[in-house]
Amino acid sequence: MVHWPHPSTPSSGAPQPPTPPPPVIARPEAAEGGEAAGEADACRAETIELNVEAEDLLARLRRGRRRRAALATAATVVAALTIICGTVQYVHHVLGYAELAPEITLRPDSLDPERVLLRYRPVRAGRLAFRRAGADRETELLDEVTREAVGQEQVLLWRAEGLEDGERIGVRYRDGWRLTTYEIAVSHREADG
Repeated sequence: MVHWPHPSTPSSGAPQPPTPPPPVIARPEAAEGGEAAGEADACRAETIELNVEAEDLLARLRRGRRRRAALATAATVVAALTIICGTVQYVHHVLGYAELAPEITLRPDSLDPERVLLRYRPVRAGRLAFRRAGADRETELLDEVTREAVGQEQVLLWRAEGLEDGERIGVRYRDGWRLTTYEIAVSHREADG
């Protein structure tokens, strides 16, 4: 093995052989014979084909990313609209009802058996729903509690013609964040006593 000194190190004055040139790699098209040229063309064709396939894969990947982004955006919009619609529905259907104090009395009137007497004290304004459910019919009466009536005891006389024993009379109101229905079953014997 021959050791050649590095060109940057000073020599002792002895003549140094010239540095060998870098090796030359022959190109396939420059090689002799048609066989090497055919291989070069095949290699070039494969390279072009691989580049086309790689570009196609990258384009499909970009389309897939755009599609996923569009689907994620659509899902987010649908979820946001669902939450907004649910909130609007809740505010309208639940928070729109009046809030009542717990001292509610609902009973048939002792003087008129077809009339119901309801006493309540509203805490917040809103609407009330009075409901009568019998064997063959249901009736609902809506009433509005104004801001002026808040805090004052209210009396409602509801004339319910054909009121029979066992029918259910109730009032729907808001209790905090939820709707509550206070119901009684009509019994004319209780009204007589």
